[in-house]
Amino acid sequence: PAAARALAPWLQPLRRLTWLRTMTWFVRWHTDWGARAITTMQSDAMSRHIEHHVAHCLDPATIAATRADWLGDG
Repeated sequence: PAAARALAPWLQPLRRLTWLRTMTWFVRWHTDWGARAITTMQSDAMSRHIEHHVAHCLDPATIAATRADWLGDG
């Protein structure tokens, strides 16, 4: 319990930083890698999975819901 209390103030800022880093990867994938075949990506199923997940995460509604969660509106 003491460790949980000590870490609590750090959780939301770290979650935001993780989300921001993840979003930068999604944008890079969408702009640089998603439009062309990636030679190291051998699985079409994995490519489709990533495309779907990236599109979902970059959707304005998803971004708004994430922001609302941070602000306590969600």
